[in-house]
Amino acid sequence: MKRHRAKVGLTVLTSLAITLLVGAPSQAADSFDPLAIVQDQGDLLDSSVGPGLMSSQRLSLGSDSAVRPLEITPVSPGSTKRVSPESVRVDLAKSKSHGFVTGTRDKRNVSYVVIKDASAPSHYEFSIGAADDELTLTPDGRGGIAITDRHGEFVNTILAPWARDANGKDLPTSYTVSGNVVSQHVDTSGAAFPVVADPQYGCGFGWCSLYFDKRETRDLATGGVAALGGATAACGVGGAIAVAACGLASAAIAWTAITANNHGSCVGLSFWGVYPAVGWNPFEYTGPQCR
Repeated sequence: MKRHRAKVGLTVLTSLAITLLVGAPSQAADSFDPLAIVQDQGDLLDSSVGPGLMSSQRLSLGSDSAVRPLEITPVSPGSTKRVSPESVRVDLAKSKSHGFVTGTRDKRNVSYVVIKDASAPSHYEFSIGAADDELTLTPDGRGGIAITDRHGEFVNTILAPWARDANGKDLPTSYTVSGNVVSQHVDTSGAAFPVVADPQYGCGFGWCSLYFDKRETRDLATGGVAALGGATAACGVGGAIAVAACGLASAAIAWTAITANNHGSCVGLSFWGVYPAVGWNPFEYTGPQCR
């Protein structure tokens, strides 16, 4: 995800120095390599500290918060598995029509779907966290998921889904939930293969990020958070800490939104801590969440 902002001490935590040969979309079935494709489409598994945070600024969310990263595990019956030297797991479906690549990005577990061709299924399942965690589609109209624990405390979010074809075209995609299983549905009609899609968390270890879309960025640029009632839908999805961070950082968000809006990009907010000791850092970004 490309962000147009000053560098704020990004620290590389994990380097995936992968030297696999990247296959073209027309490659033979026996050379279909989901990991190579994921790396070819922007080094999507490269890890760094959360957006815009210097490592010295990162604070624990503390015992008063239930926020935590959770495992995203692909459900792929009959698949073959291998683990790369960089501890990235690859699951290849028996049909070889698709595969999963699971690793770490921004200290978060992420699992990419890589769709080889039109013979692949239209939906893909992932188990999230513990069986008693509750998954709820968010009411913000963007299709993300809020995760709460058995006590009803906010745990994490899964950002709005995205899927891109080999030419960088965004494809229609959505989530459904059943228990602690998420299904990502991808419409590959007219797509150039391979297609990559990604369920991704909004919170890592000790920090969370919110991603405002273009409409919200425009509204924030013209009226600020206060004009939207103190918290946009994106703030509310992040739980009480996110609402507090949005309120405390409202002026900084608005100023960053003005720049982002002028650039045709979007504004985001990283935050950490436990209220009232909440830190924040707004940033400008482009990518799948900026729609």
